[in-house]
This record gives sequence, C-alpha cells and structure tokens, in this order.
Amino acid sequence: MKKALKIILGFVIIITLGGILAYNIMNANLNRLAKRTINDVDLTRISDGRYQGSYGSFPIRVEVTVTIADHAYRSITIDKHVTGQGQAAEGLPEIILEKQSLEVDSISGATYSSKAILMAIVDALESGKE
Repeated sequence: MKKALKIILGFVIIITLGGILAYNIMNANLNRLAKRTINDVDLTRISDGRYQGSYGSFPIRVEVTVTIADHAYRSITIDKHVTGQGQAAEGLPEIILEKQSLEVDSISGATYSSKAILMAIVDALESGKE
C-alpha cells in the first residue's frame, strides 16, 4: 500500500510541476506578445495578390489571408484563430481595412489576439503570395 501511495504521490507532483511550467511558459509568451510593437507595412512595395500568413505564441494561433489591390488592403480573412482562454478579436480586420493601416488599437479585452492577428498579417505580407 505504501508503494502505491508513493507512486500516486509522485505522479501528482510531476503533473503539478508540469502544470506550473506550462503556465509560466504561457504567461511569458503572452507578455512578450503584448509588448511587441507592430510596424505598418509599406503597401507601395506589395504587389497585388492574395497573401497567407500565420502567427503563433502558445496558447494563441492565427492564420490569415490578406488581399492587396492597387497598394491597398482589400480584404483580410481570419482563416483560423485559436485564442486559448482569451477573447477573440475578430473585428480587427474591419478596422484595418477602414484605416488602411496596421497601426490600430487592440480590441478591448483581446490584446493578445489583436497582436497575434497583426503579426499574422505582417507575416503574410513579408513572406509572399499564397
């Protein structure tokens, strides 16, 4: 009985330490994401077309498709968005299209998702056409 109790206690300790480690990694990733500065992309250097990009910082993952025409944003589609426990920022593409700029405020309550979407858009435009 004592051996079984020690084994169970060992598993509990390992699972607890793993949870603490995962939580610390997640918080560090989210803090780095929140502090990132997103610079606007010079659309005069971007050819017309559709561009796909992604960005991930555990627990957030975003994939987007950006359409550029006449050196302007024409559409931004969020193809995949895993928010972890945070709030979604699905209204951000509409704001970017309206302002024609990535220099926009984060969606209230969805800072991490907002930054991740912006980073995915930058990735799309910097990495090339789909």
